[in-house]
Amino acid sequence: MQLAVGPVASASVVAFADYAERVLDGKVHGIEPGAGLPPDVLDAFRRRLQEWRRLAAAGPAFLWEADVPGDQAEYLVHAFYRLARRLDIAAADGAPAAPEQAEPFYRLLVGALLDGLAADGTGAAEFADHLRSFWPGGAGS
Repeated sequence: MQLAVGPVASASVVAFADYAERVLDGKVHGIEPGAGLPPDVLDAFRRRLQEWRRLAAAGPAFLWEADVPGDQAEYLVHAFYRLARRLDIAAADGAPAAPEQAEPFYRLLVGALLDGLAADGTGAAEFADHLRSFWPGGAGS
């Protein structure tokens, strides 16, 4: 599955990565360390955050492109969706939400992930369409 996110301001990527790392470290109210993710997913998320930070440090505009096997992408997108739902619920209970500056990157990332799944095949397309209608923050639309 081909993915492309950007161009977007590198500052938005850094704001997203900072918040995501706090979530994964269990520093956001209502989310335990590791965010309840399987170890392979947690490792994959942390590697992506490191990669995105390196790219964001290269200049004011960020562009990320990747080729991810469809089944792996579907697995990670599902985990990302479940975490986004948990964060949405935690925010409703008073947990700090992601910073506003992270929103442009978040929206582009979610859109690219769902568009990539939709283009990858029939089963993945149905999955993407389903998630798009429920993704927290309307980021999937």
